[in-house]
Amino acid sequence: MTYPANGHHAAGSIDYWGELDGDVLRLLAECPQGLSCQEIGHKLGLSEDAVRSIVAMLAQDGRLRMHCVAQA
Repeated sequence: MTYPANGHHAAGSIDYWGELDGDVLRLLAECPQGLSCQEIGHKLGLSEDAVRSIVAMLAQDGRLRMHCVAQA
């Protein structure tokens, strides 16, 4: 989990969805060649569908761009 710089957080103030977004963005930044939703899900303990939803929301918000989409 990510906490504020001072190391403290108020009870109930942890932004679970924001942390997931950050985790996905961090993994993608660490792998410039890209990762599949399945690979991201495996690394984060999430289903491929959950990652696909997160990626779609991040793209819709303009926080990431998809360069190509490959279908299996």
